[in-house]
Amino acid sequence: MRTISQLLLNFLVNACWQIALIAAVAVLCSWLLRHAAPRQRHMLWVATLLMALGLPLLTSSHLLTTGFVPPPFLQQRSNGEVPPVPVNTDLIRASDENAMASPMLSGDPDPLRLNRSLVLGLLCLYLFVLLYRGFKFCRAWRRTTTIKRSAHAIEPGVQSEIVFARCRQAIGVVRVRILCSAAVSVPITIGVRRPLVILPERLLREADIDVLTSAVGHELVHVLRRDYLLNLFYELIYLPLSFHPAAALVRRRINQTRELSCDKLVTEKLLAAEVYAQSLVQLAGSAMPFGRHATLTVGITDADILEVRIMSLLRKPKLNVRRRKLSLIAAALLLALPVVAASAFGVRLDIKSTEQPWEQDQESAKKREQKEMEERKRAEAERKGESQGDESEMRRRREREEKEYADKERAERDPQFRAELEARSRHEQEERKAMLIAHAALARMAKITMEQAIQIANSQYPGKVMECSLVGQGWESLGKLGKDGHALYHVVIISVDDPNPMFTHVMVNAVDGTIYKVEREERRTESSRREPISGGVLNDRAISLPNPNYPVIARAAQASGTVTVEIMVDEQGNVIAAHAISGHPLLQSASVDAARQAKFSPAFLTGDPVRVRGLLSYTFSVH
Repeated sequence: MRTISQLLLNFLVNACWQIALIAAVAVLCSWLLRHAAPRQRHMLWVATLLMALGLPLLTSSHLLTTGFVPPPFLQQRSNGEVPPVPVNTDLIRASDENAMASPMLSGDPDPLRLNRSLVLGLLCLYLFVLLYRGFKFCRAWRRTTTIKRSAHAIEPGVQSEIVFARCRQAIGVVRVRILCSAAVSVPITIGVRRPLVILPERLLREADIDVLTSAVGHELVHVLRRDYLLNLFYELIYLPLSFHPAAALVRRRINQTRELSCDKLVTEKLLAAEVYAQSLVQLAGSAMPFGRHATLTVGITDADILEVRIMSLLRKPKLNVRRRKLSLIAAALLLALPVVAASAFGVRLDIKSTEQPWEQDQESAKKREQKEMEERKRAEAERKGESQGDESEMRRRREREEKEYADKERAERDPQFRAELEARSRHEQEERKAMLIAHAALARMAKITMEQAIQIANSQYPGKVMECSLVGQGWESLGKLGKDGHALYHVVIISVDDPNPMFTHVMVNAVDGTIYKVEREERRTESSRREPISGGVLNDRAISLPNPNYPVIARAAQASGTVTVEIMVDEQGNVIAAHAISGHPLLQSASVDAARQAKFSPAFLTGDPVRVRGLLSYTFSVH
């Protein structure tokens, strides 16, 4: 809640001066483009409205997320190289108070703090304005809906049909319905997907061809430009800015330039400028508008600049093309000025809290120091623990890439091998589908989240969590655990305080959060320094080699084939590490569990026992 209040407060304060600056620059740009086409001036004011909302939002969010660094003499040294400097806290409090009173003189980057009551009053006033504008918007929408329901079809007439056909053909709009209503006194356009042009019944009764053609042509241009949809968009943008008078000016200029753009298109495609100007005078003279913001429609009499529109129609521009381009470039450069000012002079405000600034600085310094210490410990543990697996991981990745490249080349030469690869790919897709079904079943059974399982495992066995996955044990069928089955989180933790890191595999019950099983991969300090020897395939050298259990879910998925497990045997012949490097994913877990239970005779090198790295192969067959 405090963050939202600060964001709104910074938005209001920055919007007050930024919207005024943007509007002032836009007025200057509009003067530069006074001889340009109305469409270009309309785009200028639309860009101004977008900037009036976007700049305060961006500035406020940036200032809210920007951290402030305390002065160097207040920062605590965590590395122990520089002893702390004694500081007179009374003098620092006095200097901080002076800096808060005049931040421009002191150069202090801290925000200006306002009283909670004042902030609450400002926010309540702003929310009241928003509610009032929102109420007016809803009322206008309801009035527009009422007008739409009151519209009815026009009685067929030769003269009106000729006018409508001529306007449709000239403007290039065919899919639009033209209706009439007694609830309107001026022609209007409504509708997004199915636009409607609603004419007043009086206009049809008078049967003035030029006036009717001007009214219908102007509304069809609104349909062509999608002005109704754009007007709704501008109204929604205007809502959070409606407290500012400059925003109302921008909104009015958008409506005026929109009508000027429509007038120009009508004179280019349908009527002569003199005839259209006379029709505008007649429509404006006989119109009885129902309020400026009473509806959300667009119409021929929206802008209250009849004289300007007439002069714009009858005046011939004398500015050459080169000067117009220069004016456009100058206006674009000037419009970029508020962006620079907003980024350089953004005002940051904060809400006063019960804590003093000095206490807040001390607390933030302690938090930063603790965070730095934790990051250093984590980086040191990563360097110690992860370096051991880098070489084997890179070697496996390189072998896998080489095998994929060789298979690709062979498939290009051998069609039969290419068919085998495609069949293997389809088989892997089916296997992945079976794994997804199994994982979805486990996710439905799990009552605790992965984060909770990590916290439970880490509380019993402190260290850095390297991996966490959801696994199943004891499947009855595909997607269904047996009565003695379990949904488990497999959490791998590496110790960070030992000189030789040790991996701990913790199986956490995903239903009740209890620890189901714990396994450790021990590292011995002296003997582990010697590189293990390679033993190749070790199936024939095992003293005890238990057969793996055939998982029920794998049998249901028709999973078969050979699984290869890479193991590490210590000096006593025990398997201290095992992981699958190939084979069906549904069979790998059972193979790794069986490999961990294997027993071998100790291996010797120059009379000393050594570790052995090798492979174990397990073959699964459905039949």
